[in-house]
Amino acid sequence: MAARLQRSRRKTRDLRTAAREREKIVTAAVRDYIAAWAAIVELQRRRDADIDALHRQIAEVTERANERIGDHEVIQARAAAQIHAQGHTDDDIADLLEITPRHARRLLAAARAGERSEQDQPDEPSTGVGRVAPVREQVTEVADGTGRAPRAVESGGGEEHRSGASGEGEVDRGHSGR
Repeated sequence: MAARLQRSRRKTRDLRTAAREREKIVTAAVRDYIAAWAAIVELQRRRDADIDALHRQIAEVTERANERIGDHEVIQARAAAQIHAQGHTDDDIADLLEITPRHARRLLAAARAGERSEQDQPDEPSTGVGRVAPVREQVTEVADGTGRAPRAVESGGGEEHRSGASGEGEVDRGHSGR
């Protein structure tokens, strides 16, 4: 009987020891889980802060580029106006600049708007920057290899205009991006 009692006590002690070991393992696992959760939260916070900083940087770069693009658009509009002042028609300007007649008219309208704006505000320095409605042109390669298929995109208008090498066949298409 004493041996049976001793085996029972040893078995109970072994069960308690095993239970304590399981509890230690569970406690350590919970501690690891919570530490990983805290690390994840910190990494997400840093990631979000870095992304916010990058968005600010992108906005600044975009703003600077748009200002410089605007400066060049003013130059383009003034160049078209100078050509027009020499007696060339809208179609002549379009042919000379390899753009659509519609784009040529927009450049001329932008130049006129810039001139009116400068006349309305004589006390300000006459830079012309930002006073011309933005009109952009990109030349794209075409299937016939001429490279004369300009694509004019008016900022804010969201339209795309294409013409063939002869300036004919203008097509309007909705344009979702820039």
